[in-house]
Amino acid sequence: MKRLVFVITALVFTLSSIFAGTTGKIAGRVVDARTKEPLVGANVYLKGTNFGASTDQDGEFYIINIPVGTYTIIAVYVGYRSIEHQGVRVILDQTTVVNFEMSEEIVEGETIVVTATPFKVQKDETSKKITIQADEIQSMPVQDFSDLVVAQAGVIQIESSVQGIAGFEDRGIEEIHVRGGRSGEIGYTIDGTYIVNPFYGAKYSWTELNDFAVEQVDMKTGVFDAEYGGALSSMINIITRDGGEKLEGNLRFYTSNPANLANLHEFTVDPESRLRLAPLKQDYLRDYREISGGLGGPVPGTNKKVRFIVTGSRLATAYRVYEFDYVTFDKTQDQFSEHNRYLNKLDTIAGWHQMGFRYSWDLYGKLSWRISNAMKLTFSNWNLKTTFRTANLSNYSYQYYEAGRNINTQTSDRQALTFNHQLSRKTFYDVRLSRFYQKMFIGVTDNGNYDGRYLRPDEYERPGFDEDWQNNPYWYEYYIKGHDRYYHTNYAETYEAIINVLSQVTKHHQLKAGVDYRRHTIFIDEIQLPWLLTPYVEKYKRHPEELAFYVQDLLEYEYMTIHLGMRVDLLNAHSKYWKNPYAPADERELVDSGWEVSYSPRISFSHVITENATFTFGYGQFTQTPTYRNKYINPNRDLKTYSPLVGNAGLSMEKMTAYEFGLNVGVTDNLIAQVIGWSKEYSGLTSTERVPQFPYSYTIFLNTDYATARGMDVVIRRRGSNSNFVLQYTLSRATANRKDPWEGYRETDTPRTMPKREILMSYDRTHDFSILYSYRLHDKQGPGLFGVYPLQKTSFDLMFLAMSGAPYTPVIGNVAGETNSERGPWNLTTNFNFRRFFNVGDFRLIFGIRVQNLFDWKNPIDIYPETGKADDPGPRINELIEMGWFSRTLWDQPYRYGRRRQIDFSLEIAF
Repeated sequence: MKRLVFVITALVFTLSSIFAGTTGKIAGRVVDARTKEPLVGANVYLKGTNFGASTDQDGEFYIINIPVGTYTIIAVYVGYRSIEHQGVRVILDQTTVVNFEMSEEIVEGETIVVTATPFKVQKDETSKKITIQADEIQSMPVQDFSDLVVAQAGVIQIESSVQGIAGFEDRGIEEIHVRGGRSGEIGYTIDGTYIVNPFYGAKYSWTELNDFAVEQVDMKTGVFDAEYGGALSSMINIITRDGGEKLEGNLRFYTSNPANLANLHEFTVDPESRLRLAPLKQDYLRDYREISGGLGGPVPGTNKKVRFIVTGSRLATAYRVYEFDYVTFDKTQDQFSEHNRYLNKLDTIAGWHQMGFRYSWDLYGKLSWRISNAMKLTFSNWNLKTTFRTANLSNYSYQYYEAGRNINTQTSDRQALTFNHQLSRKTFYDVRLSRFYQKMFIGVTDNGNYDGRYLRPDEYERPGFDEDWQNNPYWYEYYIKGHDRYYHTNYAETYEAIINVLSQVTKHHQLKAGVDYRRHTIFIDEIQLPWLLTPYVEKYKRHPEELAFYVQDLLEYEYMTIHLGMRVDLLNAHSKYWKNPYAPADERELVDSGWEVSYSPRISFSHVITENATFTFGYGQFTQTPTYRNKYINPNRDLKTYSPLVGNAGLSMEKMTAYEFGLNVGVTDNLIAQVIGWSKEYSGLTSTERVPQFPYSYTIFLNTDYATARGMDVVIRRRGSNSNFVLQYTLSRATANRKDPWEGYRETDTPRTMPKREILMSYDRTHDFSILYSYRLHDKQGPGLFGVYPLQKTSFDLMFLAMSGAPYTPVIGNVAGETNSERGPWNLTTNFNFRRFFNVGDFRLIFGIRVQNLFDWKNPIDIYPETGKADDPGPRINELIEMGWFSRTLWDQPYRYGRRRQIDFSLEIAF
């Protein structure tokens, strides 16, 4: 095995270049418009490119290896009028069908221009996927990439501190669930190479490209091909832009307080020092400011063979703005007065208040060299940095002492070199090599702000309460000194190399095969609770390796498209583990992890029922590497700490078997409906179990968890000349024995007490519904008066999201009911984005307004189990308040609601 890895690695590094995994295919037929006879030898080509083909004896053609994007395709035949199809979109891993019916030429040089693209069912689409183009991304009413992902039905993001995985938000790790799966089951790629953090098994929350760098986003939530691995629930491919034929640029400003356009160089969240022009106080306090832009085009002196693009962004904002109640402690009155009786004397926050902060920037650059008609070389570099301090329910103890809270800084940089070589009209190969480095530091500063000096672990002090307990009967509720729990450094450096070969063996048969190798360097140095005499210490460095092979067969006929594939994944953690973790202390044997092999067959097909209707079916087995933190934690197996937790380098790959079937119907010429049923069966999920032993008991990671998710998706798409409409609905049920790998540790489950059946998960949402409506008015459209059209050149995008409430365990009196047998209130959100375009000479100005949660609905994300509400803890707590055990201040917790209304204004300059 070592020799095999060495040979493949050597081969990859010898080629010294990479492929971006960013191409699609165009195919079609050219016939005589009158006789419908095929035209043999007609030339079909993409305008402004070197891509083209000639028709065969059946009048059919295909063009492979086309970078995703929008093109004009032209058909030319002697004696016939040329036809030009504009606005043809090439989608990743998909065949775009373009047919031509050519008429005999009457006037020499006459060309027919076709601008309307048929809106039909994609006959080669065998499972559910969503493709979003660059212009759609920039116009959608979303603030970041996570909002874009969560806008799809069947995808939910956990913002709750109670339901969420402990520590994820403070560490800046997103928690997104797809089709009832666990968090961390999404594979993210940029131009085909992975950007998932291997240590935590998920993407950092703000590891996101600015939207000016993105050409297309492809989201696969169904049975995806064997080419894709390392994910159980979804693959999200981000395709970046290339520089165009001419110099183009954009510069955009966003602000929640327009007065700050004059202070864009000052990225500090200090709203009290600003002139207030925000329409609402929460937007003034949120003080959202973002600058982003891009510049791209041909490099002078290269005859347009070398092109560049540079994009970047910079952002500053408060982390959250909350609305507390308006009753505060009155210092002019006695603590036991009628007004102050139930208030903590620290209660000084009335109404809207900003908490936490986030500063971030990213810079992306790409250089593309068209060496010849058959070869292309591309290099890209991406750097980003985010510094933030969270504010959520789990941090309520620091509500009046934010200076003691942890500050998190995440930095990343990625380099990728791309080489693509088309050997013939039928065959091309691609090779890709990338490096992705991610680092996280969590600490506390001496002044409580990000620009202060970070304290050493020995300078941390234990969090403390108000010592004036005689004048504050509720002294034990909030910290007023000391420091947070983490002093943390970790980094993950991933080198990835991939080789793919694709051959269109016949016009109906396409074969693709590849190999993917990754080597990680993972380091962590963490001290939790540094002020303790024996704090929790975690420090190690490891070099795991992953290797995968796949072969994918694509069969395309008029009546059917079939995807057949097999993937083989190999994993070596390069560490030791206990062969039998249940053995007595004197019999535990340490063994090397070695190479693990897993096989994943995949098959899906699309069968044509009518000209505009298909039936699809998919089956696949999927595997995913367990989070490396769970493999390596406590590598010295120290059992003398309180509640010791031991990693397991022998954890097997997690497994999932998926089925999917669907019906896709073109109801009218501009309306398509999809109904998709799906089922997912999980086994071997990572778990934790407590092992009772003498003299020390401990908890170990194992592969004993399991889960099931089933559901149905409904998608309705309508496309008109000025408007587009997409409705998505998911009905689903997600059950499992435990919700995440660490639940057994938190609940101290042993083999005897561990859950023996599946229960409804806290991340289950029975109903998930989204609507996206887009309306465009072009030049001289809309209502007019005396030749003036005030609404011309405008765009309006409306998004409505609705989701069932989260399950919770009700409490009656002091007795808990059946686990997750009740649900909280529904969550409803309406967002919109309005833009107005103006042409000023060679420039284009765009004014916009983006509103999230338009109606300011208060969506509960954490509720009290006695009442099912976010603002009423129930009679038991209220009774304790009356008895003086707690203040009412303690239960003023606006963190229990999601984000409130946010209004941002934008100005963009483009040329």
